[in-house]
Formats: sequence, structure tokens, C-alpha cells
Amino acid sequence: MFGRFWAQIEIIRQEGLTVAITKDKRGAKLQNFLACLESRRVRIVDRTSQRAIGELLVKGAPDYRRTIGYIEFVRSVETGEDARRWVEPLATVFRRTHHTADRQRLLQYGVVVHALIDTLDPTHAVTSDRPSYPNKLTERTRKDLRFRVFGVYLKFVPRKEKYQLKNKPKRKGGAK
Repeated sequence: MFGRFWAQIEIIRQEGLTVAITKDKRGAKLQNFLACLESRRVRIVDRTSQRAIGELLVKGAPDYRRTIGYIEFVRSVETGEDARRWVEPLATVFRRTHHTADRQRLLQYGVVVHALIDTLDPTHAVTSDRPSYPNKLTERTRKDLRFRVFGVYLKFVPRKEKYQLKNKPKRKGGAK
């Protein structure tokens, strides 16, 4: 899933669409999201690995680029030393999800992708409106989202509280 997402970003880069995209209001927002997702404290693997994984999944066609299918990707990782080497940093992140810091990094990345989808498809014409998972976030991650992600990179995102607020605990014993 991460690879296909990064492959789509690589297609945008390779096709030279980034220049044309920034001229449009939504395109400029997309550029801000991409910058945020590649920033040092948000990305889940280094930029080089992210781009390499994306490139692994891009296949050139005569007049356009597309992503390869799952089976083709698995085959390339199982049989190709280069593909396995580039995918290893992401595999390491997934193997370490029992560590709070690594799990929080993945969750934070997911929040940014969720905000991207909600912001660029506000009527949910293409995607479904999904609830966020602020209760899974540590206080530190919520602060990072509030002050750095949404406070610096993504100031334009509406309803930021959807992604970072913790629900109030329910009272025991009923209301008085």
C-alpha cells in the first residue's frame, strides 16, 4: 500500500506534473502534503528509500506510466536483490511496530494521508469518509500534529481536531 502510494507520487514527478499541479489551488495543497510526508519528522523511511520503493512499482507503458500489480511486486522482491535491498527499510519499520515510537510514526503518517484524502476529496466523491484514530495517538504525537504538521505544513486543513483530539473518558456510574 505504501509502495503504490509512493509510486503514484513518482509518476507525478516523472511525468513533470508537479509544475502544472502547483498552478491549481488543490494542486498547491497536494504539494504541501507531499512536502509534509517527506519531511524528516513525518516520513517513515528516508527519502531515497521512499522514492526507490515508488520507482520499483512504476512500469512504463508506451504513452503513460502505471503501477505494477501486487504479484509482480512480490516476485521482484523475492527474486531481485536490488528490490529486496530497497524495500528493507520499510520492512524494518513494520517489524518494529511493537515499539511505541515506531508505531506512533506510522500512525502520524496515516493521519497526514487521511487529512490529504479528506482535504482533496471533501465531498468524498471518490473515497469514503472514515473516522480518525486520535485515541491511538500519544500526547507527544498529538502535539507534533498540532504544532508542526498542522501548524506549519498544513495550516489550510479544515477540521484538524478530527485527527488529533482525544475523546474525553466516559464517567463511571452514570451522570449525576
